[in-house]
Amino acid sequence: MPFFTLSTIRKRVKDHAKLIHAPPNLTKVSGCPDWMGGKYVEVDDEGYHYIGSERGEVYERHSTKDIQELLYWLLKSITRKMASDYELSNRIPFVDSRRLLFDKWVELMGMIDPDFRKRLCIEIDQILKEHPYKDKKKNREN
Repeated sequence: MPFFTLSTIRKRVKDHAKLIHAPPNLTKVSGCPDWMGGKYVEVDDEGYHYIGSERGEVYERHSTKDIQELLYWLLKSITRKMASDYELSNRIPFVDSRRLLFDKWVELMGMIDPDFRKRLCIEIDQILKEHPYKDKKKNREN
């Protein structure tokens, strides 16, 4: 089964990223490790590999033969950064910052693909089962 080239993957990511007006600096898909670290994609006869490395050491590696799976991983990373930036700019005092972050993240993934939205919601639900929201109580001093 032939796999898409890195060039085609880059184009598909950029096409999806346009739907959410992602900044161009977030849509770059590297095909090799950077000594500073980060994530990159390799394509070989075994499929697609999404790899995270830092200082030449691989700390994360996911492999798949499904292009949609790879696109999910790539776009999840892009939208996570966008949602984080949104939360930081719109922080609500005394409210667990993940509330706004997760809502925005789900919204962005849903704008790309309804299946991506559903999948992310399942992942977030699992996170919240293990680590529920913790809003802070406002101190009242008179």
